[in-house]
Amino acid sequence: MQKKMLFGAGALVSVVWLLWCVLATDTEVFTFPTDTGLNVTYRCETLGSAEATLANAKAANLSFLSVLAELAQMQATEMQAIMQPARESAAIIPELEQAVADGKGRLDAAMQELQESFGCKYLGSAKS
Repeated sequence: MQKKMLFGAGALVSVVWLLWCVLATDTEVFTFPTDTGLNVTYRCETLGSAEATLANAKAANLSFLSVLAELAQMQATEMQAIMQPARESAAIIPELEQAVADGKGRLDAAMQELQESFGCKYLGSAKS
């Protein structure tokens, strides 16, 4: 019983701390349309003025979309090289899995760069 109470108290403190960290940071959410019919959403730190914050979010969006396009092209090139017609499926599967893992690593690095360079976090995309 005492362990459950301690665990519950610890969980409550963790939740309160997390909420405080999220709410104490001044951020705004921005959504921008893309050429592909998606809306891309970011949470960006606020700057000195609303105009500066919006300009920073727009710059972050342009930079991130450019990186995403480059990553997609790299991934497509890798997949095309792996998927040669004369190859057996058993040989292809590990290479595909590795290519997907590498792509995820590059995407994670791009999101980290977005955070470090612009103070923005990619929240996701959805159809408009």
